Amino acid sequence: MTIKTLTNLSIKDQVTVFNQAFSDYVIKFQHTEESKMHRSKRARVNMDLSVGVFDGDTIVAFVFAAIGQQYGQKTIYNAGTGVIPAYRGKRLVKKMYDFAFPIWKKQGISQTSLEVVAGNEYAIKAYESVGLKISHKLITLSGSLPHAGIKKGLILDKKQFPNWPLYGPIQPFNYAWDFCKAGVEAQPEFNQTYELRSKTNQFLAFAIINDHGQIAQAGVKTLADWPLLMNALATQFGTLKWVNIHENQIELIAFLKSIGWKVVVEQFEMIGDLPT
Repeated sequence: MTIKTLTNLSIKDQVTVFNQAFSDYVIKFQHTEESKMHRSKRARVNMDLSVGVFDGDTIVAFVFAAIGQQYGQKTIYNAGTGVIPAYRGKRLVKKMYDFAFPIWKKQGISQTSLEVVAGNEYAIKAYESVGLKISHKLITLSGSLPHAGIKKGLILDKKQFPNWPLYGPIQPFNYAWDFCKAGVEAQPEFNQTYELRSKTNQFLAFAIINDHGQIAQAGVKTLADWPLLMNALATQFGTLKWVNIHENQIELIAFLKSIGWKVVVEQFEMIGDLPT
């Protein structure tokens, strides 16, 4: 078996090895070529920095690596790691990371991060073996929107582009990789931006929602504005999902549960410095 970068790996082979590796995963998910390209673009995957294990000409394990800024540092984000079932137990994840670290360091990378499903102890231990540590929990909830209707005197205004300077002061938490500012800007055509205002043009809240019905970002000026925003969004959507809410958002999570939203999955964000 050999380890090498994935510069020339076709999208067909990317999908095939991903689906084989995740065929028995705790969360049932399979990529198509279209969905794989969509996720790769949103995550900013760089195939020159991604690595895989090959048995002859067949790829049997992979790390799809994305590059960007996170928490003020140039970061490699693991946008997907997998080993097909027949090749597990050979410490291939550690071998791929050991191979990739020097390549990443040449790019000025100082840290690496990823998200892993809470309870996936096998994967958590594999990532701990290469120096990553659990930073915090990320919680995904989904559910129907309330049907009270938009409150009298308020307007839900659809915008062509996000107004980042306006939203910055009311961002509730640091968003995970896919839905940070860079992730949103990587696919502007797949996102819809809404602003909630009074008829006197007082800005109250915003929401950025992608074509999969996922809230990429949302924020309110006061906690009392969350119901107003959700009631307004109900004029446009029936159900929504909010992926990777930081666990410290106790009031937000409690509010979503109070309107009937359910926890879909809990993940850990893991971060580690590259070895010196």
